[in-house]
Amino acid sequence: MTIILTGAVYDFAWHDIPDSIDHILNVTKAKSLGYVGFSQGTAQAFAALSIHPELNEKINVFIALAPAMSPAGLAAPIVDGLMKSSPTLLFLFFGRKSILSSASMWQSILYPPIFTAFIDKSLDWLFDWHSHNITEYQKIAAFAHLYSYASVKSVVHWFQIMRNATFIMYDDDVLSPVVRTSVSSYRPARFPTRNIASPIVLLYGDSDSLVDIDSMLSQLPGHTYAKRLHGYEHLDILWGANVDRDVIPEVLAALSRFSERKKDIVGEDLSYSAAVKAP
Repeated sequence: MTIILTGAVYDFAWHDIPDSIDHILNVTKAKSLGYVGFSQGTAQAFAALSIHPELNEKINVFIALAPAMSPAGLAAPIVDGLMKSSPTLLFLFFGRKSILSSASMWQSILYPPIFTAFIDKSLDWLFDWHSHNITEYQKIAAFAHLYSYASVKSVVHWFQIMRNATFIMYDDDVLSPVVRTSVSSYRPARFPTRNIASPIVLLYGDSDSLVDIDSMLSQLPGHTYAKRLHGYEHLDILWGANVDRDVIPEVLAALSRFSERKKDIVGEDLSYSAAVKAP
């Protein structure tokens, strides 16, 4: 069993995910592997599995932690409304390379608890995450890695998804964020996520503002299993104080149930309903 965790959607789905999986299988000589993704890492897998049918034969289970597909938007009304009205405004504000590239500088200047408190307030304002399930020591250790370098194009793609309220491919036909032309009937294509054949296990928090589980399940195949984590927000699934009881056992159970080795030896039914014991 080989596990990968990844962490932009469009280019990763077309190239990086398939190439990474092929490399791992070539090195390990395994027939298939289990994919564990968090947040954007799940979106990359949703996209890759939907557009590369052959990839479904190589992933024996896809475990999505805090799955991201078509979030409703941000908690900050001004930022949410502005970016949904014209996602390409981000190019105007941040250029076309790295977003929030100054975060590492502020991290090196500020005393760690102060930097952590600033991140905490930002998460509360942007996403309505209060992070009560994450200890202060864990925040100091983990929040320093939260704003790693990311491309502006990736963030623009997410606002395109939010604006269209569906999991669409990146729209490369970038219009001026200031000058608007006549309304066009053109719409970017959706990722055909209902075509995914690999077993899917979703672990999501019911206090996660970025997860609309009903909308997500309507875009996924019927063999998707969803496990609700009471009181969990987005980051809690990685860094929450009780992940050893609530998250990790679910992941290990799904990996064990769907592993190629167990399927070959036991030969039992590995349908999604048998994947993990329901709550």
